[in-house]
Amino acid sequence: MKDSWDPSENRLKLAGRVPLNTHGGSLSEGATQGGGHLREAVVQLQHRAGDRQVPGASVAVVTIGGLFFNSTCLLLTREPA
Repeated sequence: MKDSWDPSENRLKLAGRVPLNTHGGSLSEGATQGGGHLREAVVQLQHRAGDRQVPGASVAVVTIGGLFFNSTCLLLTREPA
């Protein structure tokens, strides 16, 4: 799998199809301990992300922490309408 930049959607995608870091990642959020990632996942699932919105978002994976310790993974889903 190769990550690639999709210029038509102005976002990074995993294997060219799964949006990654729709809020920009952790460049300025180190002290929030992943709070920005969690918030972005919830906003995406509520379909309130504006220009960053992933069309039809219904599942979000949030990973917080290092590679070998203190890692957390959350799988969030949107209830069907």
